[in-house]
Amino acid sequence: MYTYSSDRKGRYYISLAAFIITVMILAALNVLRSYVHEKFPQYLPDMTIVKSLPEKIIIMIMVIFASLYLVVIMLILPKWYSSLRYVIGNGKITAYAGLITRTYSIMRISSIQHASVVSTPLSKYTSFNFITLSALGGNIMMLFLSDEDCKEILKLIRDYKSPVHQPYTVPDERPSFDGYDLELPERTDDDRQTSMFDTATQLSFYDIDERP
Repeated sequence: MYTYSSDRKGRYYISLAAFIITVMILAALNVLRSYVHEKFPQYLPDMTIVKSLPEKIIIMIMVIFASLYLVVIMLILPKWYSSLRYVIGNGKITAYAGLITRTYSIMRISSIQHASVVSTPLSKYTSFNFITLSALGGNIMMLFLSDEDCKEILKLIRDYKSPVHQPYTVPDERPSFDGYDLELPERTDDDRQTSMFDTATQLSFYDIDERP
């Protein structure tokens, strides 16, 4: 069994980016508030504590943005981030996630039909590596993986999908067409139960090059 979780570095960079964006929005709204304050005189000029209606609306928007940052980035994001976990073993991948409700997805490695890897610039330092595994009827997304975990997961999948681990072995004298065997040996009952989703003979993960 191999267990992986999202790298904390990714959460720190998300929080930093959200903080910078929030500060920029609040600064822009404050400039707009100053402009509105000069453009629209107060309803009661002699009472400086009374704001004009447009200025009140802008201040409310600023409070809402600041509150969203505190709730989403400081409270919700850390809990959701820590819930992401991926377990590889016994020929299957299990993904755990959830904030309020706990959800998990299970996929046989032999049923994987397509895999895509997305790595952002400087992903070695930010852990912005994403793997999407697609199979018949669903997919699994592995989010915010460290550079080392991403490479190790791909290697585990490639090793499982390699010919050495193929569930069927066909003698060389069997008829073939363009390298594909036309006959399969007799399968066990367990093989028959998973044959609908078993596409191990159709996919090779050696096409995915190792990243530096």
